[in-house]
Amino acid sequence: MENNKIWAYYIKLSDHFWSDETTVEGGMFPGKAYDENNDIDFEVWDEVVSYLGEKKYNMLLIDIGDGVKYESHPEISAPNAVSKQFLKEKLDAARALGIEPIPKLNFSTCHDTWMKDYRRMVSTSIYRKVVVDLIDEMSELFDTPSLFHLGMDEENDKLQTRNEISIIRHEKVLWEDMNIMFDACRKNHVRPWVWSDYYWEHPDLFAKYMPHDVVQSNWFYRRFLNYGADTPQYKRMMAYYGIRDLGYDQIPTCSQIAESANTIHTLKFGKKELENGHLLGFLTAAWVRTNRSDYFRLMNEAYKLYEAREKVYPETL
Repeated sequence: MENNKIWAYYIKLSDHFWSDETTVEGGMFPGKAYDENNDIDFEVWDEVVSYLGEKKYNMLLIDIGDGVKYESHPEISAPNAVSKQFLKEKLDAARALGIEPIPKLNFSTCHDTWMKDYRRMVSTSIYRKVVVDLIDEMSELFDTPSLFHLGMDEENDKLQTRNEISIIRHEKVLWEDMNIMFDACRKNHVRPWVWSDYYWEHPDLFAKYMPHDVVQSNWFYRRFLNYGADTPQYKRMMAYYGIRDLGYDQIPTCSQIAESANTIHTLKFGKKELENGHLLGFLTAAWVRTNRSDYFRLMNEAYKLYEAREKVYPETL
C-alpha cells in the first residue's frame, strides 16, 4: 500500500498577506479595509482540523504571519495575536489526529505586510536577522517540524500596484536572502519549502541557484489543457515538468479558487506525469479566511482533495 504521501491542507492564522495599511484589500478580499487585528475563528479552526483527521490528512500548513505573539520580535504581532502556548495546544491537537503541523512564514515582498516596518528593510542586515530569529522561534515552537514553508511567491511589480511601495528583489539580493532563509531552516534541522513561481519567468536562474534540498510547490489552479506557449497557463503548467526534470522533490498545489475540477485534474496529472520518485504528495488551499463566513469553502476544499484521493490514489487510504 502506497500510504506514505503527504496530504496537506493550508490554513491561515493571519490575514495580513495581500495588502498594506494604506490600501483597500484587492484580489482575495475585495472591498475589505485593512484591520490591524486578524479575523480568525478558532471554533471554525477546530472543526476544520477535526474534519481533516476524519479524512486522513497527515499535514496542516499554517500561515502564521503576525498571528502569534513572538518573543523575539513582539513588535510584529497583531494586537489580537494568540499566545505561543495557545498555538502549541492547537498543534498538539492536530498531532493527536495524525496530522503534522508545519509552519509557514511568507517572506515574499508581495505578501509580507505581517512583518510591519521590517518589510521596508528587505535585504538589509536588520531584516535578515529578523528573518532568522523568526525561523528559529517557530522551528522551536513547532518541535522541529519536517518542513518549513518560506513562501516567496508572486514577488513582482504587477501584483504590488495597489500598495504604496513596491519592492522586487532581483538575482543577487534575492538569492542572498533566500539562502539565509534556507540556512536558518537547516540550522534548525528543518527542510525548507517554497512556492515555485520563480521558475515561471526564470527557469535558468532557478536551475542555477535553487538548492536541491528545497521542496517545491508549484501551483496551477486551472484545468490541465493544451494552452498556447505564450500564455501564463502554459508556463505554470509546464513548470511541473521542469521541476521534475531537474530532480527536485515537489508537492503540487491545487485549489477550488478558480476551477472546481482543479483538484482531481492535479492529482491525475501528478500520478501520470510526476511519479518519478520526487512526488512527495499534494497540498490544497482554499485561500479564504479562517472564519464562519468562509466555513463552507474551507470544508469544501478539504472534501475535494479527499474525494480526488479516493478516485486517483485509493491505495493510500
